[in-house]
Amino acid sequence: MISLIAAMPHSAFSMLPCYHTRAAIDTFLIALEHDDSSRNIVHIDTIGYSRGESLGESYPIYAIKISDNADIDEDEPASLIIGHIHGEEVVGLELTLSYIWRITHQYLSFLELINNTEMYFIPTMNPDGLEIVSRDLDDSYRKNGYVPPGLNGRPCVVTGTGSDWCGVDLNRNFGVNWIYGDTLWQPGGQEPFDYYRGPAPFSEPETQAIRDFATLIKPAVSIVYHSSRTGNFSEMGITAWKWGDDPGPYKFSPDCTAIGRLNGQYCVLLPKSGTTGSTYQPNFGGTRNGCLQDWFYWKLGTIQILTELGPPTQVQPSCSTMQRLTTVQFYSSINWINGRPYNVRREGPTPMVIHTRDASTQQPISAEWRILDTWSSMLAPWYTDEQYGSAHTLLASQGWVHIMARKDGYATKTDSVVINPNSVLQGITLYLQPLPRHQVQIVLYDESHNAIAGRVWADNGFPKWIDVPAGTGANAELPEGTYHFIAVPDDPQRMVLWHDVYVGGNDTIVFEAQQAAQRFYEDFASGLGNWTTGGNANPWRLEADTTAFAYGNGLVFTPTGYREQYASNLNAWISASTAIDLNGGNAAYLEFDRRGRLEMPYDSLYVEASTDGGTNWEIAARFCDWELPWTPAYVNLLQWIPNSIRLRFRIVTDATLGDLGLTIDNVHVWTGTDLAVPSQPEGIAYTYRIHGSYPNPFNSATTINYEVASVGAVTLTIYNILGEEVRRFNERPVSAGLQKLVWDGTAQNGGILSSGLYFVQLQAVNVRITHKLLLLR
Repeated sequence: MISLIAAMPHSAFSMLPCYHTRAAIDTFLIALEHDDSSRNIVHIDTIGYSRGESLGESYPIYAIKISDNADIDEDEPASLIIGHIHGEEVVGLELTLSYIWRITHQYLSFLELINNTEMYFIPTMNPDGLEIVSRDLDDSYRKNGYVPPGLNGRPCVVTGTGSDWCGVDLNRNFGVNWIYGDTLWQPGGQEPFDYYRGPAPFSEPETQAIRDFATLIKPAVSIVYHSSRTGNFSEMGITAWKWGDDPGPYKFSPDCTAIGRLNGQYCVLLPKSGTTGSTYQPNFGGTRNGCLQDWFYWKLGTIQILTELGPPTQVQPSCSTMQRLTTVQFYSSINWINGRPYNVRREGPTPMVIHTRDASTQQPISAEWRILDTWSSMLAPWYTDEQYGSAHTLLASQGWVHIMARKDGYATKTDSVVINPNSVLQGITLYLQPLPRHQVQIVLYDESHNAIAGRVWADNGFPKWIDVPAGTGANAELPEGTYHFIAVPDDPQRMVLWHDVYVGGNDTIVFEAQQAAQRFYEDFASGLGNWTTGGNANPWRLEADTTAFAYGNGLVFTPTGYREQYASNLNAWISASTAIDLNGGNAAYLEFDRRGRLEMPYDSLYVEASTDGGTNWEIAARFCDWELPWTPAYVNLLQWIPNSIRLRFRIVTDATLGDLGLTIDNVHVWTGTDLAVPSQPEGIAYTYRIHGSYPNPFNSATTINYEVASVGAVTLTIYNILGEEVRRFNERPVSAGLQKLVWDGTAQNGGILSSGLYFVQLQAVNVRITHKLLLLR
């Protein structure tokens, strides 16, 4: 690969002597370790290596920790500064190294920071790009050293802006919205090929190193430095996120209030070049393309500020300008950020530390934590750390804050704390009660009582697939509680079965999977002639499957074209024209395959059923998927037996932005017999009650299980915490006994309700029963 570079003419640019080359960073770190030999406030690790293909050599990626007892991981809040991500943008590297040198050589002035926080610095996460710039091969190179297949003698590095055939833009390679980044050698623009996203999310060793290291240290706050070659984004602080096209509406991050407040306070510390009294502009990032700051917030709850250093268009300014950028004023902005997780000098919002502990042993445990006031199902789970069971956050607003902690095998715990303004670190400890664990054997039988192979979906709020081998079945240790089981035999002609089971001791759970009868099938090979459409638009069309599955035509609801997005404010449906007879046993279900992505958490694909020819529709299931490969979906149709039903899919989207949509294919409806479903016993005296709801808390839909004493009208009404009615269901059960109602978290007018506490009230003659529901978006 070296010949691909050596054959290129050198640029006229030469790295100025005030800038560190990649090799000079090694010298800097050796000196730093030597000077720290007696104080033990510096610890240096190699956290990964660069791709290294274009130059034929991989280089280490270093992380520097500054704290008292630097060699020990203490229960202290962390910050992370990344000095350099794009090869040409070297000013942030100098600012980071200068700050490190200052704090370690004037450490007595920084004792409050050093004693109470753990500060981490990564001088460069792109040694390849820095090396190419350091060697004067191309002063505008921004990517890493990835060499793509099919290069066919083209040069890796081309002098001047753009047109470099090699490399991945590391700020397009993270796992949130990676799909929207530039493809390989994507044409167009003034900087062709400069923003290639890579062959897959986290395909590059550099982004893997940052991902793994950040997941380990869990910083509360972070900076990543850039410089704007065009000047369009220069002298800004950019955070997660404000997605959508001008003039809006936009999709903001769930914690945008806390994030925006911190960024605003940070930006006023950074003076703009050449403008007296003017400071950096705080902004929310508007792009969806695999960038770093979106992933840090989505995955870890970290407020990361992408800082576009000035001056505009000068990514490698003169030495005098660069030295001005490393003055006390710019140091103070790093100092201020490093102090925020502890609120040094009370100069910012009050930070919070959440501890999770085992209620029986009092020992720390790692558990998922949520700030219920702002949490959304679009976020990845955030966890307290393994060693101390702690998480430090700057996302809590002042006043009452409500925290949830959950972990498989423990009872979920919620608690509240008052966050006082401008205080030092405030803490809350949630003690999670361990649940008894039981040995459970799971067996799938056929009609001849042969143990057959399959998989069982076990959902107690922490869903997982359990592989069930033929012959012996599966042995699993399960925490006590109610489980929603779906048994899927390997033989596709056998029934998929649903059982709700309370696991309260060692037990054997048996599924009798008999032969299934196919009542409906559609693979869309013959078009959409058997379907009718309606609603406020008709986005439905067929598109050939290009994946390895090669399913043929699939049903989609996006416009034609590469990466076209579905529209906002959709409420459109497509219905099978023929009725589907479910009178073939005591069990029935819908099965179909889906893949793609919807804009979470509100855009939704509904499966609905009608027993009156399409006049009235009931929700059978709701799906809201993000980055989903081909995945089978199973929908229980038990409540519509023995009727004939019409089946439809309905897409509902909100007013913000669209996405790539879902593809639907291989639609089946099956009926059969589930021997575990009891027939209704005679002489049972039923009553009116609500048995519960599942899941609860929920973020898409919940099934309310209730009982009625007799045939006749009952009303189930949903109220918000203010006692206002938001949804009413007028039901007329055809028999006494157990009933089910699915509520999808929408109001009577179809509007999507916000997170919060709701109440469902069952009303019948002289009966009024209430049950709590917690909706978490």
